[in-house]
Formats: sequence, C-alpha cells, structure tokens
Amino acid sequence: MRNLFLTLLHHRPTNKIKSLARIPVGIWTYWGDEYVPTSQALRAMKTWVGDPRERRQKARQTAQEIVRQLDSPTATATARRDLLNTLSDLAYTGRADYPRLERAVRDVFDPGAGTIRRAVGHPAAPLMADSVIEVTRARLEATARLQTNKVTEDEMRQARHIHLVSYAECAIQQPVLAPHAPATAPDMYEPVTAETALNNSCSNLLTVLGLAVLHPQETARAAATPQPRIIFTSQDSQQ
Repeated sequence: MRNLFLTLLHHRPTNKIKSLARIPVGIWTYWGDEYVPTSQALRAMKTWVGDPRERRQKARQTAQEIVRQLDSPTATATARRDLLNTLSDLAYTGRADYPRLERAVRDVFDPGAGTIRRAVGHPAAPLMADSVIEVTRARLEATARLQTNKVTEDEMRQARHIHLVSYAECAIQQPVLAPHAPATAPDMYEPVTAETALNNSCSNLLTVLGLAVLHPQETARAAATPQPRIIFTSQDSQQ
C-alpha cells in the first residue's frame, strides 16, 4: 500500500484525479489483491467513470477519434457529422438512443451496405459496425451501474478474470494481427506492454463489466476458463 501511495504522489503533478485512478485499477488487475484490495479498485473505477456531464470537451474528442477509426471513403460529410454529434451526446449525457446510434455508425462505417457487411482488420478479429455498437452499449451499461453503486466486488473479480483470459489471447495473436491494422486505426492491434495495460485498464474492465450484464451466459462460460498469468518484462515497462 505504501508503494501505491508513493506512485500516486509521483504522478500527481502531471495527472488529474481521474487519470490517477487508473494506477490502483491497473495494479489490482495485473498484480492482484495482495497489492490493491478489490474494494479500493472498485472505488477507483467509480472515480475514473466520474460524472460525464463534467467533460463535454473530452466527450467531443473521444467521439472524433471513434469517427476517425470508423470512417469509410464513401461516407458523406453529413453522415460523419451526425455520428460525431451522436457519440458526443452519448458520452456527455450517458444516455443513448440506440436506433440513432446504430444508424449513425452504419452510415459512416458501412454506407449503402446490403447483406454483406464491411469488416476492417484481420478476419480473426475484425472491426465491424456491430462490434462498435455492442461495445458502446456495454460501456454505457457498466457506467450506469458504477454510478449507482450496483457493481459488486464479485463482479469486479469476475471481470478481471475474463479480461486476463482475453488479454492473454490478444498478446499471443498480436504479432499476426498487427500487419492487418488499417491506416485509419494503426494501433488497432497494439502490443501488450505494461504501459498500454495500465493506460487501458479502466476502459477494458468497463467493457467486460457491461458485456457481463448484456450476455450473462457467455460470461459464465468465459469465467470458467482457467486464468493465465500475464508477465510484463522490463523491456515492456520501458516502452
């Protein structure tokens, strides 16, 4: 606990509280309860989620990044603007009009699609309109549950387990997937390093927490998978 406190103090001058919340969550996720109790990780997750109404500018920036990744050469300027506004409103208010979201995503990512849907990236792990919509729904669900204190410590531990299983698989597949990343999203299959794991720890757990609510049966099967051990080398930590 002392080392965690010193780490937070070290990073405090250059980071806001929301950003610092990733540190205890990341340590808890990859090093376990011996270093950070689950109760503290849960409190840090709530801090990281915060109140979306306090960050309109950040919501706009996040929406712009998603639009960039989804953009299709055949999408219209009107479709891009509608998706940007839809995602910005969603991130800022925490409420989604799902028919509007689905229409906006498809009009930019898959304009004029028929029975064949567009997929970007490696066939084994492609980016598709459906996956973007599903992840968005999952994160909204988890955010709402965190803000209303409905997420339990057991749910946190289950989400950690499932994330570690999937993250280990991503680490193994990354060298094969990376060459297929599109130019619009070059970091789509980013290397698994200590830095990226820490930076993405809260968003990854948020997604898993939401998917667990949306797909309980699949979650139960994933939770039964033996948990791997992810080891970060000193080289990873320096990247």
